[in-house]
Amino acid sequence: MDKMPQLLLIGLDGATWDILRPAMRAGKLPFLASRVGAGASGILLSTIPCRTSPALPTLFTGKNPGSTGLFDFVKSDGSPVSSADIGSPFLWEIANRSGKTACVVNVRFTYPPRPLDGVLICGGLTHVPGQSYTYPPAVQSQIEEFHSLELQREIERLIGDLDANRDRIYSNLKAQYRRRLQVFKQLLNKQRYDLAILWIGTTDAIQHYCWGYQDLVVQYFQMVDEDLKHLCQDFPDANFIVVSDHGFAAAPTQAFYANTWLRQLGYLRGRWSWLGLALRSLSARAQRMTSPRLKRRIKRLLSQRARSPQVDGKARARRPIAFSGSYGVEPGVQWEHTIAFLDCKWGIAIKPGIPEDQKERILNDIIDRLRDLRDPAGQRVIQSVWRREELYKGEYVDELPEIVFLTAPQYTARPYLSPQIFGPDPQAPKNVSGAHDTAREGIFIAWGPDIRRDSTTIVDISDVTPTALQLMGCALPDNLDGSVLSDIFDPNSRAAQYPTVRTSAAADISADQQAEADAYSPEEAEVIKQRLRDLGYLD
Repeated sequence: MDKMPQLLLIGLDGATWDILRPAMRAGKLPFLASRVGAGASGILLSTIPCRTSPALPTLFTGKNPGSTGLFDFVKSDGSPVSSADIGSPFLWEIANRSGKTACVVNVRFTYPPRPLDGVLICGGLTHVPGQSYTYPPAVQSQIEEFHSLELQREIERLIGDLDANRDRIYSNLKAQYRRRLQVFKQLLNKQRYDLAILWIGTTDAIQHYCWGYQDLVVQYFQMVDEDLKHLCQDFPDANFIVVSDHGFAAAPTQAFYANTWLRQLGYLRGRWSWLGLALRSLSARAQRMTSPRLKRRIKRLLSQRARSPQVDGKARARRPIAFSGSYGVEPGVQWEHTIAFLDCKWGIAIKPGIPEDQKERILNDIIDRLRDLRDPAGQRVIQSVWRREELYKGEYVDELPEIVFLTAPQYTARPYLSPQIFGPDPQAPKNVSGAHDTAREGIFIAWGPDIRRDSTTIVDISDVTPTALQLMGCALPDNLDGSVLSDIFDPNSRAAQYPTVRTSAAADISADQQAEADAYSPEEAEVIKQRLRDLGYLD
């Protein structure tokens, strides 16, 4: 039986050219270096924020966060994001509709598993222990220790003392990766699939815990490089795409107190006080407490002491499905006299009700000042700044902050009213040395019989799904935000000859299909959120 997939898509979570290119030049990643010359490669521009939670849904649906409404791991009601919250079909579900089978292994936000023509093993972090995380469910009995709870708990314990346990963390992540790769290869050897996807999440973890120890990080990627070579040898006539969902950098240590800065500009009224500091400390402690009832009581207290910006007595009508924080409730801010405020780590919102001509002047002024902002050492504080419409489109755009920005790698934007605009970040994570909230540039590498040799490109993360569909000759839904990267196709290849067929957007996931993916119970949601906090994904 012919077991050759048409396309293998391999995700290297958090992979960055800042690590890969120097290692390639040093001869330490010979296979990936050879693939860059043998195919297409370039920078992949991730979502803002540069996190897996918005990035993977965009990568595998072809829709930007303004369409998906997904910006964080947790929804506005406090429950974790699941497959039930992704109202668009994934890449493999679209391929199924064109008669293509799929093998999908370890992609996050696919739990609970939705039915497909093929096999699906959901990614970790957001699955519930003891529940089925595969489709068909019978597959789970054949892949023992794929999601080893003992191994995950051991890693979570070890990161409590990162410096003392770094080598053991490395070994555990290596074992976790090896097991998942083994399962992926076994599935491909048993049956032919048109599309095969493996997401390697441990390349993200190794950089979180070992950034600054680049020899260890490169050593990990050397292992992956060798395994990719063997996969390519096993399937020599397949097309390959290797991508990451964002880049990586050193974890930030400094805070940019954006509301304090806006206060100095006259756009926010409020004052720093010990009471505000105490309330903020109380809020942070609430996030780490295990009692949902106590959390709710503390949040009610905070909501009584601080009011969100309103117009005519009404708050914003809604939020996207999953939106990071709302910094709209901040002790010390006098909302009735405030025009602009930090709405999240990556965005400044203008209070509703400001006249349009005045709002336009305010937006231009804040954007210009952000671009010019320097810290006391003369270092740039903001990498890039946009109006929201430059980055997003879709039904949720109007609910996002009007100004979107990316801080310099050493900075995190914080909402607290502080005596100073800049200073050490009191919430800087202690159990990670690397982070990616400011690292938008990921990687893209493609090679195979349909790929033009030695070509370079810049890829938006939403382009991956339409490009993969075109490589397989599948029809593309007409509501995708991404584009087919036709320039990377060899002009004489099948992919270049396939007509680009568009189908109606009726291919979206129905309410019945979403309802089949059961929501988390309150107890399960707390387990998942605590796991995400332990790993630094939630504040």
